[in-house]
Amino acid sequence: MSSTQVEIAGTAKRGRERDGRKRILAAALELFAEKGFDSVSTTEIAKVAGSSQSVVLYHFETKEALWQQAMRDLIARIDARQTLNLDEYRDLSLEDQFRVLLRRFVMASAQVPQLGRVIFREGLCGGPRLKWLLRELGNPQYGMLRNVINQLQAQGRLKQWDPVALTLSIHGAGAMIYNAHHLIMQMTHRDPFSDEAVQRHADMLIAAFGGLLDRD
Repeated sequence: MSSTQVEIAGTAKRGRERDGRKRILAAALELFAEKGFDSVSTTEIAKVAGSSQSVVLYHFETKEALWQQAMRDLIARIDARQTLNLDEYRDLSLEDQFRVLLRRFVMASAQVPQLGRVIFREGLCGGPRLKWLLRELGNPQYGMLRNVINQLQAQGRLKQWDPVALTLSIHGAGAMIYNAHHLIMQMTHRDPFSDEAVQRHADMLIAAFGGLLDRD
């Protein structure tokens, strides 16, 4: 085999490995979100990914390492969709920045519902995975919202509720219908992920939490 053929074969092999790794991460994410960490095995992940347990463990030495990488990829997907530099919004009032963040949170929850499901499951049991998740998630996802809440409260323009409790209440109200989408569809016979439903839910969230703003 010539050096060119060896190089081509090596490139093809690396491509297959990357594709296999992506399939494993995608399968792991869906299973962890739907069933929880403890109820998922690497054997099941391999089966869903169309791979083998040995290949899963080749890419990820432990189930914990696979879970962490799946969460990092998920958070990165949300950051890519929802990146918001508040300097770009400095012509908006703080109240309008607050409303923009609420709408964008609902849109992110609908586009990537797996994260809300994982947070809900890990929040129920607590432990090292929850601490890791909040550390990875805290600044990029909750930092901007908390910053705007703190500024509004410091200026007396938002009621003085606890900022952490308020942030979590917004998270729960914004994400719950996507976390429990089967329940919502059973009760309403409507798709909560349709564009119209997502915007309607965002409108409701803004109306509800916008009511906490102190108006001049």
